[in-house]
Amino acid sequence: MSAQSPPPGLSLQESSYGMGWFRAQLPNILWKLSPNHTLLGGEPPFGDTITPMLAISRRGSIPGARSAVCIFPHTETVTIILGNTLPLHDPCDWIMQLPLQTIFEFAIKHDHLQWTKKAVQAEPRWYESLREQLESKRVKHISPRDLEAFVGYFTKGTGLLTIKVSVKAERLHMAFHGRDDESLKLDHHDCDRFCCLQPPNDLVSRERMVIQHAEYYRFDFEAQTDDRINKLTSMHDPEWIVGETFFKGITSKERSESHNSVS
Repeated sequence: MSAQSPPPGLSLQESSYGMGWFRAQLPNILWKLSPNHTLLGGEPPFGDTITPMLAISRRGSIPGARSAVCIFPHTETVTIILGNTLPLHDPCDWIMQLPLQTIFEFAIKHDHLQWTKKAVQAEPRWYESLREQLESKRVKHISPRDLEAFVGYFTKGTGLLTIKVSVKAERLHMAFHGRDDESLKLDHHDCDRFCCLQPPNDLVSRERMVIQHAEYYRFDFEAQTDDRINKLTSMHDPEWIVGETFFKGITSKERSESHNSVS
């Protein structure tokens, strides 16, 4: 196991990643893990061969905020960009590059405004692609079992992470740590599978990331030998071959009755 991992794609210049930091010998892509790179399948290299430089950068994002920092050891220059919103793409990346290409007097300059417009236009197509991928794997004309069969608390290991599944207005809802104010609506996909993919504006309004792979939005329930639902599997990480599985404990009704009896 190593803290260093190869970034996606090939590069003639140094390009490495480890512990959240990205090293790039210019000209190069500053941040190959950016949503911009994912949406557009690539982006223009930053810098030129006339001014070879080493750039050490890092990106940060949480629901509702983005940030970017880039260090140039040779000139002792540091650039920090902070954003207080969760847009369709990664503007911090290009906002940072825009003044730097002038400050360093690079011979090759890019129109980052046009690249931003391309990313904004590509995002709806990304959403449609997700829908098509999920639909292509759906087994059609299969009705779900009674939704009450899925209700309960699903945990893993020591139980530090709990997923609450409930029924509201004839629809399944999923809440991590039982936070009903942050619940996800689940739509039946096929068999015992459900999806939480919502329109991009709905996801962004809840400050959720929208650039994910298709399986990220699918949840697979499984039944044990007596045909009762007892497992929930999530494929949120594409590197996990079998996904992450949570096991069903007591139901919400049983938990409430147990709490009332103790009280």
